[in-house]
Amino acid sequence: MSGKGESVSRSLCECMRGCSGNATVVQWALVGSIRPGSLAHFHRLFPQLVHAGEQTGGATRALEAYVGADNSVIVYARFSDAVAALAHVTGDNSKDGRAGANPDTHVDAAGGGGSGGRRMAAPSYLDRFDGCVELKGPALRVCGARTDRVCEAMSSSLAVVACASLAGFTRQVTDTGLEVMWTTLATLRSSMADEFSQLCIEMVGAARSREGGTQLFEVFASADGQVQMFERFDSSAAALEHLSFFDCDFAHRWDSCVEACSPLRVCGAADEALMAAVAARGGVRLPRLGGFAHI
Repeated sequence: MSGKGESVSRSLCECMRGCSGNATVVQWALVGSIRPGSLAHFHRLFPQLVHAGEQTGGATRALEAYVGADNSVIVYARFSDAVAALAHVTGDNSKDGRAGANPDTHVDAAGGGGSGGRRMAAPSYLDRFDGCVELKGPALRVCGARTDRVCEAMSSSLAVVACASLAGFTRQVTDTGLEVMWTTLATLRSSMADEFSQLCIEMVGAARSREGGTQLFEVFASADGQVQMFERFDSSAAALEHLSFFDCDFAHRWDSCVEACSPLRVCGAADEALMAAVAARGGVRLPRLGGFAHI
């Protein structure tokens, strides 16, 4: 590896010092759209996936769906480790299935597991949604540690990229119905990996020390500079406070590091004041359809 990828990878090692201690957690946000005519089916299907996730003894930390007026959808999934994530992807959430899965064992296209692994099919992750959801963007970013096998199991018909932790923290999430979250997809400029890594450490440290309403703030990046950020707040007011600090202290440096950035998709109980503030960022609102979060 050389050039841009080498620079980002080198920065990852430095930034791990800023992480929250959730060293094994794996998560992603599937950003997509519900296919025409499939909304009612998705409304029936997603509670079944939630029920299965609630039976995993805490291995599934969060599984939430947010659906916009235009049928855009974000499905946020978070797991205790790569084993739990793999069980979710393959649909084997049984206790035996989770215990037998090894996130480092290769699974070939025919379903054969090497190195003593279990034999299993390698379904598309989107099969879990029964054809209801179409992915937006070039690839799903799978964030966390030891995700190679999770990515492989997803990749039969879905482009995926592994992202490692740069920095972050989480606080206990209280599900009051007032929470707001968003996820940001960005691409780094080729020469800005080190600067971005330092920026992440500073942003996370500032949010942790002065933003009591920020429940979660985590940043991940791939070797080639694809970035995914997860941010969650206990209210719209807390989200507004976070944006105000960002605009004042970090926005200029962010713009110098980032080549492209997704529109801000605001998930949950966003009020009108928050939506007015994010309008210039292309903000769109996706109310929560259902799910749970035990982070």
